[in-house]
Amino acid sequence: MRAILDNLPKFVGMATFVIAFLIVYGVTSSLLTAFVIALPLSIGDYLILRGLFPENADLREYNLDARRRVKRVLASVSHIQQMAKQVRDPKAQASLQQGCQIIPQLLQQTQAQQTMSFKVASTAANVQNYLTSVESVAEVYLRIQANPSYFTDADKQLAAGAEGFADFEAFALKSIQQLNAGDTAGYQANLETLKPLELPAIPVASQT
Repeated sequence: MRAILDNLPKFVGMATFVIAFLIVYGVTSSLLTAFVIALPLSIGDYLILRGLFPENADLREYNLDARRRVKRVLASVSHIQQMAKQVRDPKAQASLQQGCQIIPQLLQQTQAQQTMSFKVASTAANVQNYLTSVESVAEVYLRIQANPSYFTDADKQLAAGAEGFADFEAFALKSIQQLNAGDTAGYQANLETLKPLELPAIPVASQT
């Protein structure tokens, strides 16, 4: 509701300009006259309504923050997708790709249900923290995959990474299912219990 009131003066001002312009132009057939009359009317309506409904600075800042966080999430998704192309294990690769396909839809669903107490900025922040850990695991996974002899128990390390990627896909799928089912409480709980993906401790690489 607050967002509607913040945007109302803009919408009314634009509507006033269009209506006044068309009416005056229809009567005078003069573009200049229509513009000269319509512009002050639209500005006047805008200023009057802006005075009645002052813009919410906190909401504006929140919207900017939400957009920045969503942009970061999408950048991380793109990075993970690029790394997924290098993963040789078909199942591990599929898990990463599927998770990355769902995350943008997850944010869109969250934005659509924002009026139901969801905050896009906080949701994007939680998802971003999780994606950061997915990126870290994927980077290490690719290092081990490229030079398995440099690492102790490389097969176990890769299997652990693949399991983590499956967890990533499961999180994304469960979250989108919860939102589509209207289970916003379950979705919130799912976000709050997110834990970073981890590989077992990796010994210092030996190049002997």
